[in-house]
Parts: sequence; structure tokens; C-alpha cells
Amino acid sequence: ELSIDHPYKFLVEQIKALTQKRQLAYTKAKDSENLSSVVLAKRMNQELLQSAINFANDSMHTSLCLQFPARTVGATCVYLAGRSCGIHLTGGVMWADVLGVDACDLTSASMQIVELIADKKGCDIDGMSTAIKADLENMKESNNGDGTCGGKHGVITSGAFIPEAKRPRHQ
Repeated sequence: ELSIDHPYKFLVEQIKALTQKRQLAYTKAKDSENLSSVVLAKRMNQELLQSAINFANDSMHTSLCLQFPARTVGATCVYLAGRSCGIHLTGGVMWADVLGVDACDLTSASMQIVELIADKKGCDIDGMSTAIKADLENMKESNNGDGTCGGKHGVITSGAFIPEAKRPRHQ
């Protein structure tokens, strides 16, 4: 029997936690001078949640739910939504740390979703894959110190994910 959890519950929990701890800042608000902080925060939360749900829907067209726990997929959707909505973290912390996921898992899952969207739409959405690759490289550097990821799910090299089953075995 196969039972798969969906990421929606987890992404909602993570967005609520980030909002309650006031760890998010909206950098893309066009008319922010004319809005109260309450209205601006509500708009940011709505945009972040809707975008994260859209990324979660896109993730259903991949095998991510088999590769990673639903919590990791949900965190990936929150990260991608934050990047695409112009929302950044306050306090100089990394997304992987705040979301409580491994930077390498976040890297792998993010790149798979971004590549799916790029293939589906026929273009790179606003240069997002380049920006995400750079951001995730920084997270990997701080995580492993050598800029590589390895482990139970596969290896990331130059932004490409190689599942563990397809990696060449070194003897």
C-alpha cells in the first residue's frame, strides 16, 4: 500500500510560522507607501500563500513526493514562492535554516520544480533559475563547506540532480 502526504498542510504551517515570527519582508510592493503595515502584511501573506500553492500544484507533475518528505516539498514551495514574489527573510538568515530543511534537499527539489516550469512555459521565468541556483549555491556552501550535496536522495552538481540509483558507483 502506497500512501503519500501532500505538501499543502506543511506550506501553510510554515508560512504561518514565518509570519508570526515576523521573519518576512516584502520588497516588491509597488504602492507600499500608501498602505498600512497591516494591509501590506495581509497582501504579502496572500501572495506568498497563493504562489506556494501554485508551486505545490506544479510539484505534483514530478516525482518529488516520492523523493522527499511532504514537509521538504512544502518548504521548497514556500522558498520558491518567496523568491518569485519578492519576499526576503529578515535578520540575514538562510531560507533552509528558517524552513528547517537540508540545503541540499531544498536545492534539488527547487531545481526540479523550476526546470519543470521552464520546460512547460518554454522559458526561464524572470531569470529565476539563475537567481535560485546562485542562492542555493550559497546555502550549500554554508551547509557543507565544499559546495557539494550528497546523501540519501542524490547528488547535486552544477544545478543538475542525479538520483542515487543512476549515479556511477566508485570502487
